[in-house]
Amino acid sequence: MTAATDFAAALLGAAQQGPMETHPFVRGVIAGSVSPQVVRNYAAGVSSLAAAFPNRIAAVLSICPHADVRRVLLGNLLEEEGVVGIDAEHGVTIDEARRHVTMAQRFARAAGAGEATLRQPKTARWFDDAIAAGAWLGAFAYFAIGFEANVPATFRLLTKGLIEHYGYALDDLVFLTEHFTADERHGIESASLIARVAASAREREHALEGARHGGMAWWLFHLQALRDRSRSGRLT
Repeated sequence: MTAATDFAAALLGAAQQGPMETHPFVRGVIAGSVSPQVVRNYAAGVSSLAAAFPNRIAAVLSICPHADVRRVLLGNLLEEEGVVGIDAEHGVTIDEARRHVTMAQRFARAAGAGEATLRQPKTARWFDDAIAAGAWLGAFAYFAIGFEANVPATFRLLTKGLIEHYGYALDDLVFLTEHFTADERHGIESASLIARVAASAREREHALEGARHGGMAWWLFHLQALRDRSRSGRLT
């Protein structure tokens, strides 16, 4: 294995807080033992995360000097916003149904979440501090590895439980199923990309720290669904 391959594997490993099937919330959904209110809290939180995600991508894009990373970020942003075409005559064409926040809101509404809860702000202290410091590699690793590398396994487990025990239709869960393969690709590709562009020991350490904090935030986000949503507005 090359040094870049080894570091990409280290980034993906840093994002793992533990097997998602052992997480209390995920275990509860798989078993059908958490209440519909807990699922509703979670779905509303997912909607809020989805609403904030394009802004996180744009924040990194605004300070990232590396052309290859900017191309990846732009592609990710277009996907998030449901862009299905770009041309000189018509500009950007968006399919509203393909916007990830629209898909997430479909899940939240199916769960019975009120409209006022769908866009409650989800701040992220570590990410915001990294952006303020201009530390784009760590901020990129925070969501592209810490979150996106954990999404596929989490959502596969939850989808099965939500259908079997809570009566959701596949159409309600399109936000989850859409990310089975999309984020699996994003996480692996982002780890390889960061491993190639992180030139110094300081950059590599900050990327690892971003992956760790993002993975921790993903784990804690799922714990927050088990608690009062009035206390769940900030991620680590």
